[in-house]
Amino acid sequence: MSENKRPDPGQDTSPQSLRESNIGLIVVLFLILVVGIGSGVWWVLRNGQELLGPEASTSAPLPQPTPTQATSEPQEPATPTQVTSGPRGSATPTPPRASSRQPVPIKPRKFGDFEVKGTGSGDTVTYWTAKKDRFFIIGHLPGGSVEAYTKGLKGVKSIGGITCGTNDFGGYECFSQVHGGVGRTTMGPSGTLDELAEISRTFYEAWK
Repeated sequence: MSENKRPDPGQDTSPQSLRESNIGLIVVLFLILVVGIGSGVWWVLRNGQELLGPEASTSAPLPQPTPTQATSEPQEPATPTQVTSGPRGSATPTPPRASSRQPVPIKPRKFGDFEVKGTGSGDTVTYWTAKKDRFFIIGHLPGGSVEAYTKGLKGVKSIGGITCGTNDFGGYECFSQVHGGVGRTTMGPSGTLDELAEISRTFYEAWK
């Protein structure tokens, strides 16, 4: 009796039947392999998301800009105004405006018949004759005009370029534009308006 096992009666052992059986086995193994690979990929992705956590998916807050603080420091002084001149329009600084007031010289100590005791400095100076019987007062008013100072006078007239008139108290006054201001003169206790104008003219000639 032979040791080789013989197939059961009715079992299909033809080459075609064996080939079909092998194909089915290969399909089953392929499906198992696909399912295993898919499960592995899903597990890796799931664990990766858990490791990242909510901090990885949340963007960091942007830094807020700090508000600009007002400074109490003084502003830089403005630069001098510039004007354009020349053919190419070059900018040149505007020179500062000079003071309109002229330097006033010291008044003379003596002129004509009158003399002052002292240096003759000050805006108002009183001169006397040698006998002390007459006086002459000169006052220098900075700025203004002769017309403005003579509006309140009576009988105003021009005598040799000097404007004279009578004040409310009956005294004589003369005004003249001199040394960047207005010279105001008066005299007493006697004299005429023409005489005051002449003495004033003599004083202005010496006051240079």
